[in-house]
Amino acid sequence: MLPPTRPVRFQRAHVMRSVVSSEWRIYLPNGVSVAFFSSVDAITVPEHARKQRGRRKLSESLPRIDAIHELADAERTCPHDGVG
Repeated sequence: MLPPTRPVRFQRAHVMRSVVSSEWRIYLPNGVSVAFFSSVDAITVPEHARKQRGRRKLSESLPRIDAIHELADAERTCPHDGVG
């Protein structure tokens, strides 16, 4: 049978970041705290162009065929309700 609570060794650490300075502080479950200081204030990332979304256009070299389908008058109305 499993114990109802988790052992102390599996507890998570609590992380806090200072808004005023670039300091990160980690509080471990056993009461120890560790501080990290960052010397870099901002990281510059180079810009890039996004790819165009959607389907690619068909090549202009492909043949184009206009298919026009004519229906008889009897086929232009619905056989169930007569709407057409």
